[in-house]
Amino acid sequence: MGKENKKTFIAFFDLLGVKSTAEYDFKLYFNYINRFQSHLQDLVKGHNEVEIYAFSDCAYLESESLSSLLQILRDLRRVLFLERIYFNAAVTEGSLNATKKSGEKIDFTLFKSASTVKVFSLQVNFTGIGIFIDEHIKKYMKGNLKKLLIESAYCVNFEPKGISTFNKFLDVKFIEVSNQLLKYLIEQYLSTMTLNVKASRYYLSAINTLINQVDFDDLGEFIDEIYSLFYKDTFATAFLPIDLMFINAIYNGFREKHEGQINLLDEYNNFSDISRVLDKVIKKSYLVKGIVDLRLQSDCLISKDNKHLLANYLSIYKG
Repeated sequence: MGKENKKTFIAFFDLLGVKSTAEYDFKLYFNYINRFQSHLQDLVKGHNEVEIYAFSDCAYLESESLSSLLQILRDLRRVLFLERIYFNAAVTEGSLNATKKSGEKIDFTLFKSASTVKVFSLQVNFTGIGIFIDEHIKKYMKGNLKKLLIESAYCVNFEPKGISTFNKFLDVKFIEVSNQLLKYLIEQYLSTMTLNVKASRYYLSAINTLINQVDFDDLGEFIDEIYSLFYKDTFATAFLPIDLMFINAIYNGFREKHEGQINLLDEYNNFSDISRVLDKVIKKSYLVKGIVDLRLQSDCLISKDNKHLLANYLSIYKG
């Protein structure tokens, strides 16, 4: 594939945490690989224009149809999530220019394209769970395809008791948004933290994508369930990124619903629907348990405008 007169798109993805499984349970590792490859084979049926080069727990994909490429990745994420298997992927413009050489004891696949290195680098540097969309291909995503995109953030350096750093990225929306999935991701985030702090950061991108997809009118119900189940003072600082994600989604959702700006002075007294939802987060958040310098918190989690709104709200918060 990758003909000069046709636009092509490529993706690379890797299952997360699967290789380490082999160290203590090879049977489980083999089951992960087998299920992954089986699902991938099923999902590409009907997408004859998509080329796949899968090996072990990862794969390269190429297609002239960006829509087909994203549909396969989106569907694969859904079915693997049901089996609690996660991956991170990157998608960009380019070709793999793949050639194969096979013999009695040889089976080589050679990718003769710089694009292969680019998409691999994008994936490796993406420390999250999700589908990283290269900014350069946004121009090809129009109509219904554009509606699949959603802004999110992934954690670069994670400091549960300090200041973590995040980067923005474009993810592809989940097919289904449920509090059950969000609860599971947060549970995995917190439990993984007790074993491997560095690994736990990967869950934050998927959590952020899901929260950003929740409709404003449903946020209160989501927040009630999440905080009643998981919030503990011992996790207060580790929960702060999630607090900020919810608060950012509340402000953004309110603006979208009311098609306007939020007046700083009237926010608390006149907008009871937003203050009611905000209180659900803030009353348990570390924001009212310690001093948090909002300027140091990542703009990827909560925008500058929303930081100003939150600072004002906290100054008049009645508890």
